Amino acid sequence: MGSVKRIAGGIMIFIGVILLFMAIIFSVVFGFVGNTMEAMQSSTNEEWEEFAEYAVETIGEIVDVDDSTTVAYFVESENAYYETTLSVSNSAFNEGDLVAVYYDEDSPRDCMVPEIYSSTYGTLNTVFSGVGIGVGIVMAVFGLPILIVGIVLIRKKKPAPTY
Repeated sequence: MGSVKRIAGGIMIFIGVILLFMAIIFSVVFGFVGNTMEAMQSSTNEEWEEFAEYAVETIGEIVDVDDSTTVAYFVESENAYYETTLSVSNSAFNEGDLVAVYYDEDSPRDCMVPEIYSSTYGTLNTVFSGVGIGVGIVMAVFGLPILIVGIVLIRKKKPAPTY
């Protein structure tokens, strides 16, 4: 009977350690990705602040949303429409939505749509950080008790014989 408890305890220790290790890995990896998204958002905000000094504002319409987002906008000084394809996509924005577009008056093809970038990177930061923390906590909540029970099973002393 004692050897069965020791084997069960060993298995539980192994499973508990694996779950705790995975909790740490998930938290670190997803936290890192979340921080990367936050850094990208900060970088985009810095670019925007520099661009905003000389940018002209207009209203653009989202004309395509796939793996990227295409926005069409009108430049009055040239009486022309332009399109720009952004490298991000966000389910909060749909075809036909209107967004603020800021362009360089001297080079209207140079533009920014800070609302889409900021929203996308903010959402990704929240999702990755939340998933990492949530999965990490769940694995730790299961792993720690399993580890403790496994240690208790292995270290359990046999009762002293009674004479």
